[in-house]
Amino acid sequence: MTPKEREKAVRENHQALAPTEGQTFADPNEKVCHCFIAFFNKSVAYINKLDGRKIIPIRHGATNGESFLQEAADVCKEFVSRDPRFTVLALSAATS
Repeated sequence: MTPKEREKAVRENHQALAPTEGQTFADPNEKVCHCFIAFFNKSVAYINKLDGRKIIPIRHGATNGESFLQEAADVCKEFVSRDPRFTVLALSAATS
């Protein structure tokens, strides 16, 4: 897929799943503005965020690598406290 096709697929899947899988009510009539971000831990020292609206990664605190998932979730909770419409979609490897 091209980047544009991937973005469209993620957006469509998010729209389809949000009303049924989320923990909060999703108003189907509300226009959703999608801004996709990704957290990553490259240096085993920081929680980094890639945001398509920024030209460089943004650091969101330190991590030891083992607690990265919990610490990234804590950053998401901060985002939710500022805007309750913030939603999260986790991409992970399939298990057999």
